[in-house]
Order: sequence, then structure tokens, then C-alpha cells
Amino acid sequence: MRTSFPDVRAVSAIYLLLCGAGSATAQQPLPVIDMHLHAHPLADYGGGGKVCLNTQPMLFPGVDPRRPITLDRVLTCRAPLQSSASDDAVMTESIALLKRYNIWAVTSGTPARVGTWRAAAGGRIIPAASFASALPGARTPADFRRLIAD
Repeated sequence: MRTSFPDVRAVSAIYLLLCGAGSATAQQPLPVIDMHLHAHPLADYGGGGKVCLNTQPMLFPGVDPRRPITLDRVLTCRAPLQSSASDDAVMTESIALLKRYNIWAVTSGTPARVGTWRAAAGGRIIPAASFASALPGARTPADFRRLIAD
């Protein structure tokens, strides 16, 4: 009695399919929830200046209350990076990184801005609101309820 072996081409095709399915899954990183993303305009931070990242030592010098507070006066580092050129660029670049790294982000800002980011991000924005009553344009719990109802 002769034993038949499977066709080498069929076995190779199945092997390649299984390897391909595994690598497609491995390429997508596990989901991450970022608990602190701002949908604020650049003007809230003194415009589109340079910023320091957590990839190098940062210094927090004293702030002179007689001068306007900007990020570069509050925080310094050896090699700051130029921030995005516009509010739209901040949103577009941020959302691209959310998608690239499989991130969902709890995002604060005005209800209108968070709504814009949320609509552009395809569900990756989890709306949040700041209730800091001392700030201009402070939000209330009613604003938050309206924000998540959209």
C-alpha cells in the first residue's frame, strides 16, 4: 500500500497564509489610552513656539510675573523642537500619531474644538472637559454633558 503525501504547493500556500495572518496581526500595536491630550489653540500657549520633549533633561526656571508666561519661559531644554505651524496642523499631526500608534485619547478643550477633533479622528477622541472655573471660558458639568451627547 502506497502512502500519499500532500502536494508541496498546497502545504506551502497554507503555511504562507498562516504566516501572513500572524504578521498582519503583529504589525498593529495593542491599543493605548492617552489620558491627557489637549485640543487647545496654539494661542493658549503663546503661539507656535519651540517645545521640549521628555527625551532630554528639562529645566524649569523661575518665572518673572512681570513678563507674559510662554512655554519657553516656563520650561527649557538643550534642543527644543519647533511646534506645528497652525491649529489645523496640530490637530492633523496629532490625529495621525493616534492612528499610527493605535491610541485613543481623552481630550480636553472647548466643546467646539473637542467636537472638531472628535469628528476628524474617527472615534479615537474621548471627550473631556476642564472645570477650572478661574480660567476664561471655563466649562461647566452641563457643557461636558452636551459634549458627550454628540
